[in-house]
Amino acid sequence: MWLMIPSWASRLRVCGLLAFVLVLACCGLSTPVQAQVSLERIYSQARLLDPDLPALSALQPAEVPAVIATLKSVSSAAAEPRALYSEIVRGKAALQGLAAEQRQQLWDAVFRHPVAGLDDEKKLKKYDPQGVIGFCFGRSMAAHLLARKLGLAEDSVRNLFVIGDLREGADPEWRFHVTALVKGEDGAWYAIDPIMEGPMTSSAWMAAVRNTWDKGRKAKFYMTPASTILPDVTVVPESGQEKGVHIIELSFDSAGKAGFSTMPGLGDEVFSVSADAVLNYFKDVDAAAGAFDFAGTPVNDMHISYNGYFADLLRDITAGVQGMMQYAEPRPAGPKVRPLGLRPGRLQPR
Repeated sequence: MWLMIPSWASRLRVCGLLAFVLVLACCGLSTPVQAQVSLERIYSQARLLDPDLPALSALQPAEVPAVIATLKSVSSAAAEPRALYSEIVRGKAALQGLAAEQRQQLWDAVFRHPVAGLDDEKKLKKYDPQGVIGFCFGRSMAAHLLARKLGLAEDSVRNLFVIGDLREGADPEWRFHVTALVKGEDGAWYAIDPIMEGPMTSSAWMAAVRNTWDKGRKAKFYMTPASTILPDVTVVPESGQEKGVHIIELSFDSAGKAGFSTMPGLGDEVFSVSADAVLNYFKDVDAAAGAFDFAGTPVNDMHISYNGYFADLLRDITAGVQGMMQYAEPRPAGPKVRPLGLRPGRLQPR
């Protein structure tokens, strides 16, 4: 009987499978009778999560350890960030747009999130102690997945990147930044970016970025699917060695590349990115090859670790939205330094 387990165990929803394994491992199956009763009871609850599961025939006591070992193996694979990400984005969608109150609720949830939040500087420093990564792309992922948990359709979420020489002072600081966009009930796109003061239209977000970090108006904006997480930063040449090949280069000319089309009404520096261009110039979760790596990224001859950021983020979001009304209380001030997306000047070889 236990040899059949993988065929149906792999179909369990992640939350049900993990609960199933946890209880099996911890409920103290000290006798064959207890093992049989507990297994049948737990499995009947698992079938509520997935009605397509077949009925579970009676197990022999000697078979129980093998069942537990098999389910633990399956649950370990299912707990990987990529599997958890896929589980969330495959969830049901009941909404095509969010009302103003829902957008504010979502912004507050990202701002206070235990992993991605900016309400406490210690949260970011835990994963980015040197201030190199910024994790704007972690916050955009959090906004995307929390919006999906609220029931917003996948095609009602986008990412909006700004790439260029981003600085507040005289020296170059950041190379890119990204925010999640969610569609409102009015059909407009709204940025959910916790380094800003709250939800805002995509046009207002771009204006704020230009006025704060792109005063020379040299940066370009790119709208992509929400599954597009990061520009390809595998190669970041020095400014004097750029050839305009990589999107992270300051000399990159998107207007002269296939797959980039300007978006009417948003300006000549705002581009929609085709599926092929996403694969060529970005890291996307859904890419067949060279997909976004949840553990870290190579940059030139270095490997930049995310220090478990996305594993923690995905586990927390998978567990639920945690009663989002808790975020209705007055918001504290965020970090004094507003972290963006990558500081090449701070990267040091290992």
